[in-house]
Amino acid sequence: MFHRSDNLYFQPRQNFNRNEDFHEELNDLFNKKFQFRYNSDWKLPELDLWFSAPPWKVRELDTQKSRLNFHKSQLNDFNIEEWSSHTRRRNPAGEVGWKIRCLVNPEFLTQAWTKFYECASNYDVIPKQAITERKMVSLHLCEAPGAFITSLNHYLKQNHQDVEWKWLANTLNPYYEGNSPSNMISDDRFMFHTLNNWDFGVDSTGNLMDWDNSQAIIRNAKSLGKVLLITADGSIDCLQKPDAQEEMTSPLHYSMSISTSQ
Repeated sequence: MFHRSDNLYFQPRQNFNRNEDFHEELNDLFNKKFQFRYNSDWKLPELDLWFSAPPWKVRELDTQKSRLNFHKSQLNDFNIEEWSSHTRRRNPAGEVGWKIRCLVNPEFLTQAWTKFYECASNYDVIPKQAITERKMVSLHLCEAPGAFITSLNHYLKQNHQDVEWKWLANTLNPYYEGNSPSNMISDDRFMFHTLNNWDFGVDSTGNLMDWDNSQAIIRNAKSLGKVLLITADGSIDCLQKPDAQEEMTSPLHYSMSISTSQ
């Protein structure tokens, strides 16, 4: 392990930033975009039809899934700290946050912060109606610890200072003793100071998969005005079943789809 007094501690990062191949690879990653041509005929199926069809499987994909999970299982014998360190070093985009912190040092910088800011910078995330009317309401689902909000705030201050912005956020309530600590984000540095903007539903759990909670959150968001932007970045801990992530997260994705469609 290198110490701060060692010159080698800083050397890899400096060489990395001067490497032309690195910049080319990084640009390729950021320019990897896919667009869908919107069709007005697209619409969600009726609610009573959701999850009513038998499971749809493709044999070739099931085979690939088994092979992938077999090879992933080989990682179980590695020390988790060493493996995490290895994956961080293999991620060239990991340098982005460090660079932003040095140049800007924004409020509550995380990977989610950079992810949202990239989307806002490359796509029309801020609706034209908000720019024209100079006001916007946004709803942020499964938002803890809150980096999407701080990123949006930074983007608005930089590009649309005259837009009056109101927001409401939802997440599992970290102050509700009935919620499992393993299912929640414990970092409340931002939430603690903006608690009036957070909605935990009718039972205070913040569980978006509860129908009454989701409907209450929607009503409260609409009470602020017309909701022009909705973000949803939630997931479920799949550590115990890493081979069934889609299956475990589908109920949450369903709940978020219902909330955003209204």
